[in-house]
Amino acid sequence: MELVVLIIMAILLVCWILFSAMQFSKRYKKMIAQSNLKAQVKCESCGETYEVNAAELTKYRTTKSKGTTKTELQGIALIRKPKYSYYAKKIDCPHCKRTTYVEVININELTEQLQQPLLTIGIRTLIQMAIGGLVILLIASIPIHFINLQNQKKVEEMERQYYEDIKDRYGF
Repeated sequence: MELVVLIIMAILLVCWILFSAMQFSKRYKKMIAQSNLKAQVKCESCGETYEVNAAELTKYRTTKSKGTTKTELQGIALIRKPKYSYYAKKIDCPHCKRTTYVEVININELTEQLQQPLLTIGIRTLIQMAIGGLVILLIASIPIHFINLQNQKKVEEMERQYYEDIKDRYGF
């Protein structure tokens, strides 16, 4: 019975982590949509250069990029800062009317501007994940406690029965 409770607890914890990751992604996309940042892009099919809202870049997941990531110490946190030499995202081009890759020309400026809000959302999500995990562990510990008490009573009953059997067998 204890094993069943532990398996259910593990499944709930994994589900909570997945839910928190989805919430993080949703919050990040919402933050980008509300940021009103403009991305300068160049269509790889027709060669046109134009501006789009940064929110448009979150529409499709497909990306191509070349760059490096440097880790820097800022205060007490290690921050990974990507520097792209090339970053392309698949979006709908208004000029050639196709879903195609566009090179994001100002990607380094956009990532720099979005880094602090991303860190804030990440910390909030980690706190939410930790609190939810603790609640799940506390709730799961209640039936485990009662199962342990029940098992302890069974052990005590078996010991008592064993001593009575020894007394009856040897005449104590």
